[in-house]
Amino acid sequence: MTAWLVRIAWIAAVLSWPASTLSAAEPLRVLSLNACYDDWLPQLLETKDTVIPSANHGNRLESIIRAQPDVIVHNNFISAVLLRALQRSATDFGFRLVAVKHPQSWQEWQEQGDAVGLALQRETTVQRWFALQQEQLTQAGKRLPRSVTILMPNYYMWAADSWVADLLAQVNVELVTPIQTGQLGQVGLASLLRLNTEHLVLEGFSEHYARGQDWMHHRALRQWSSERQTSSIAGDIAGCPATRAIHYLEAMQSD
Repeated sequence: MTAWLVRIAWIAAVLSWPASTLSAAEPLRVLSLNACYDDWLPQLLETKDTVIPSANHGNRLESIIRAQPDVIVHNNFISAVLLRALQRSATDFGFRLVAVKHPQSWQEWQEQGDAVGLALQRETTVQRWFALQQEQLTQAGKRLPRSVTILMPNYYMWAADSWVADLLAQVNVELVTPIQTGQLGQVGLASLLRLNTEHLVLEGFSEHYARGQDWMHHRALRQWSSERQTSSIAGDIAGCPATRAIHYLEAMQSD
């Protein structure tokens, strides 16, 4: 019942947006306000449509308006000042705002797909992309270990109620973590060394020196990690957890 209520809320939100003067047959100019969406939006749209990536306007109001978009796609981390300015300008300059929020679960991500398809008037191509991602998810899961522990700089780990834990659950992989709630949190070395996991994933670590990575050189941690399979997830993939979910899982395969 909860899933259906969430879905109805998404659809209601979409239907409450101002109707576009464009028909589904006309090409769209879609402007991205997030680097994660720069590569993602072209995969959702038709070949006749144009995507204006975030690098082209730098999230500056004047540059955004000058680009003359029909639709602006943003996430929930957009600057509140910029969002208010865009909301005030939408009617005068003839564009619509579409929010694609960071999901808390795989189910919520699928439901957002329905809303995005309606908002962009590209239901067929959007549904095709989400169906392909679901198929790729199943295939990627077959090549993963049955349990993983994910470490991030500054002692952070994903919690058992996080998006990542739910993503892994879709492919029957257990996220081994001492943190149960709150999406993510910090851990101590002793708690980490007590974890029983077969695979260690290092997420968002840099090849360059950073203070947040000093703890990785601790003798006990180096010994503990050497006894497990390891892999790493680059920051550009980790920073786009939903749109690049398949790349995220594929990066977990052993280095």
